[in-house]
Amino acid sequence: MSPRHRRLAARSKPIPMRRNSIASISEQTALRAMAIADLQVKFTAATQVNVLEMHLNRQQKAYKAINR
Repeated sequence: MSPRHRRLAARSKPIPMRRNSIASISEQTALRAMAIADLQVKFTAATQVNVLEMHLNRQQKAYKAINR
């Protein structure tokens, strides 16, 4: 399991709250959703950077081949 998924699993556990009311359950859900959204944003940002780097490398190779 990747560190990213491990963090997500750790964050998905019930978040301890002082009071045991309905509100605390919805708060848990909200916090969990926020944590997951945060991870998704980080993941997509990292993926986009990787894709851009890949395209850049391909372009550089192509230009090198043309200018050889």
